[in-house]
Amino acid sequence: VNQAGVMMGMNAMLVALEAHARLFPGRIALVGTGQVLSYGELMRAAHQAGARLLAARSRTVALALDNAPAWAVLDLGAMLAGVPLVPLPLFFTDHQLLHAMRDAGADRLVTDQPQRYQSLLAAAGIAIAETVAIEVCGQVLTELRLSGIAPVRLPPQTAKITYTSGTTGQPKGVCLSADALHRVSVSLLAASAAEPRDRHLSVLPLSTLLENIGGVYVPLM
Repeated sequence: VNQAGVMMGMNAMLVALEAHARLFPGRIALVGTGQVLSYGELMRAAHQAGARLLAARSRTVALALDNAPAWAVLDLGAMLAGVPLVPLPLFFTDHQLLHAMRDAGADRLVTDQPQRYQSLLAAAGIAIAETVAIEVCGQVLTELRLSGIAPVRLPPQTAKITYTSGTTGQPKGVCLSADALHRVSVSLLAASAAEPRDRHLSVLPLSTLLENIGGVYVPLM
């Protein structure tokens, strides 16, 4: 059993998705612009993404990506690998984005806007040690390895750090465990009385916690 498999075994949500992928591998899980992913394809892609993070010894990964199936794949991949994920809201200012990455101690950034973030990091004096093009679900993304951000000690079991811009001061980050995300997802699933034939249309950015849970985890479960 690989490391991702061990971590997945402690995560009830991932166990449920894995079981669904085994029982109904051809059932549609995600639909994007010109993209359709079955549950089997989703979990295979998530495992590939997680294995990449493990191989790269990623500490904390920032995700700056518009809504797409690749967003969900990378989110689940980080959870499989046990690597904390920092979703960066696309509506954040440059100052807020830099604060979130530094505050979380991100050492890796995956984005579909490489020019914007390369310029942003360069202007802030944050070195990029490596730039790699990766393909996720047919979408070409850019992975930047950051060497100019100091490590940050996060609470144990942190799976995700979600930031809100708030009304004053710097964006505030909240560290969430996979168990907490699962419990909220189960509660929303019950409250919504969602059924397998229902579909969810994402209109909010997946980088917001509400849409991350309500637009990815709950519909998939």
